[in-house]
Amino acid sequence: MEESGWFLKQGSTLGLFAPASPYEPTAINSFAKMAEETGFKFKRPFILCRPKGYLAGTDQERQNCLSILMADPEIHGLLAIRGGYGCMRLLQKLEKLWVFYPPKPIIGYSDITALHLARLAATGTGGWHAPMLINMDLPGHRQRLAEILAGDLKPWKFVKKGCLKNGHGRGKLIGGNLSVIVSLLATPYWPDPTGTILLLEDTGENLYRLDRLLTSLRLSGVLEKLVGLIFGDFGRKILDKQLKPILRELAEVCPGPVAWGPYFGHGLENRPWPVGSPGQLTVTSAGGTLEFL
Repeated sequence: MEESGWFLKQGSTLGLFAPASPYEPTAINSFAKMAEETGFKFKRPFILCRPKGYLAGTDQERQNCLSILMADPEIHGLLAIRGGYGCMRLLQKLEKLWVFYPPKPIIGYSDITALHLARLAATGTGGWHAPMLINMDLPGHRQRLAEILAGDLKPWKFVKKGCLKNGHGRGKLIGGNLSVIVSLLATPYWPDPTGTILLLEDTGENLYRLDRLLTSLRLSGVLEKLVGLIFGDFGRKILDKQLKPILRELAEVCPGPVAWGPYFGHGLENRPWPVGSPGQLTVTSAGGTLEFL
């Protein structure tokens, strides 16, 4: 398969970058060796991680790292080492640079959501909500990343209990980490949600904090613009007696189908999906399907 904004050939080179929280530099080589099982090669800039407190370097150093990898003709995509916090601090610096970067996919999730959505808002270029370098110690993540980067994108199936609202919707896939998304609302870095299918995940949040984040999203008016809504892994029994009513409230606001499946997020499953790619969500009382178009 030819390289595009999402898919890459086996043997392509991925550039490693640390746009958010730091990680032990000596451990990066170990994870990179594991990641080579995916069939991809890995390259990193001369300066990758100079921890500055809770960040993997100054804002300028982290932005420079991203720019170096984008400009390197030997690199076909960028794989984040980890998330944490820090990507939002780069958005103003990157705002005028996105249009000059080639359409290499950025790969990551959690805090990387900020880069995915800001770039999508600025240029329409998508990326992969997918496992990062520090997740490569799990064979399932390595295999899944290799298959989907090469174009093996299978539909997701939703069981009956995960079908929260019936319907059919077709539109661009956007979303990622709920906390980051709420932080981006009413900024220039939040893409227009009109006619999109929104995917949401989060982790480590108490029930009242999840309620507050989801209520903020509802009050923003985003949900009424969607053609579909999908809840992923929230680090808890997503359909427990306390959370299920909150999700159903949001489902009633969304004009399109709504489903839940533990396919993406901070859990062990975390299937990659293409941010900005068109998708089709169908939900019935018997089950549901998300197709990647």
